[in-house]
Amino acid sequence: MQLLSAAIPILGSILANSGTGLEQGPVFVASAFTRLEPGTPELGKRFSWPETGTFRATHQRATAAAPIRFLVGQATVEGEGKIRRRQVFVAIDPTPGGGVVQVFAETAPGEPDITRALSQIPLQRWLASADKPISLASNGVKISVVAAAAGPAPLVDTAAWTDWTYTTTLLALPQPVYAPAPPGDNPWDQASAARERKQLARIQKAFKKGPAAVLAAITAALATSTEETGLWHASDWDEIATWAQKQQALEAAIGIRSRFRPVGRCSMDSLPQRTATSYADLCYAAGKLGCFLDLQVQVMGDQFRRVAYSSYGEAAHDTGVDRLRHIGIDPGRFLRGLVFRFAVPGADRRELDPWRLARSMKEAGLGPEMKTFLKQAAMRPDLDLFNRLRAAETYALLQFQTETPANRLQLDDKTRRAVLASIRADLIGFKLPEPLAIWASGFGQPD
Repeated sequence: MQLLSAAIPILGSILANSGTGLEQGPVFVASAFTRLEPGTPELGKRFSWPETGTFRATHQRATAAAPIRFLVGQATVEGEGKIRRRQVFVAIDPTPGGGVVQVFAETAPGEPDITRALSQIPLQRWLASADKPISLASNGVKISVVAAAAGPAPLVDTAAWTDWTYTTTLLALPQPVYAPAPPGDNPWDQASAARERKQLARIQKAFKKGPAAVLAAITAALATSTEETGLWHASDWDEIATWAQKQQALEAAIGIRSRFRPVGRCSMDSLPQRTATSYADLCYAAGKLGCFLDLQVQVMGDQFRRVAYSSYGEAAHDTGVDRLRHIGIDPGRFLRGLVFRFAVPGADRRELDPWRLARSMKEAGLGPEMKTFLKQAAMRPDLDLFNRLRAAETYALLQFQTETPANRLQLDDKTRRAVLASIRADLIGFKLPEPLAIWASGFGQPD
């Protein structure tokens, strides 16, 4: 694939074409979401369900949306007495609060992996790289990169946007699930830990005086700012939140759990996941649909702070996706909406990486239908490049997880290579356009 040779006003070309063609169509939207109605009276009382007009309002944000764009560049890599030139592909969200979404580089077996180093480059440097090449050093090699926008921006795809609308509306939150971490928050800071223990001691002492005194102490603790006490990490908060929930003091319990953020002590530590699941149960009891779903997606993505991470730890942490069933939503459509991502000003929903998304699809028992959907999406010419990549990558990982044992330690190298080769052949058969074809041809190749 030829790189764009001229310096391009990248940001302007990226934002030039949004989904203005989706602005109209309220009848379509109204009929598209009739499935939302809960199936039982109990569910009708459980949650405050979004109105069809709420979905319509989200759908009409297409006028300000654009596909996530690719920058295509060439990296000159100097090291080990050699000079290599390799293509680099960078997916970016140029909207306020956006950034670099994904980076992959063309490499040959045995060459140093430059992807991690390139992923640290901020968005503004990428946008300026056509005029001012990026230079950096990593792991003993020097890297110089020039990148430019990969062609004109396409329109937002109607079918993908509709699935995105469904999931994004359900995930909408009136306020963040978690209290914001103060600048420089450190779970091991002794001063903030001492202030946290003082708040705990006041609440625990209040138990001698009765429930009213305990609730008053909880209210006082929640009135302090996170800048003063930091986020809370002691396991005692879990017991206090559980007590408040049993007292039907749901807002107090939610206030505690919004600040209680335990840190995993190793990659296998499931305490952060169990804590988020308890918080989701609390949101379910309080009838807060967006809060419940946001926390479920966090568990599905295993998106927790730990002192160490490993593939063994990830494998040990289930997605809990079965909890999406029997609550009045369409789990399949909800998962489809998580496949697609767009550059939308002001949009701030939780996302899943392709591996955990694929695992969620498998553990939901939706593997076969999702593979068909993902293949069709990856091959759809009207869908933008980034979402075609998302669909193809999720398809590949879902296929890999389906054909290999859950315990990867039981997978011998010969079988693993055969499975990856079969998936790679599938991806090549999708006949993806550049730069996705390069990614497909290198999928699962040995280092």
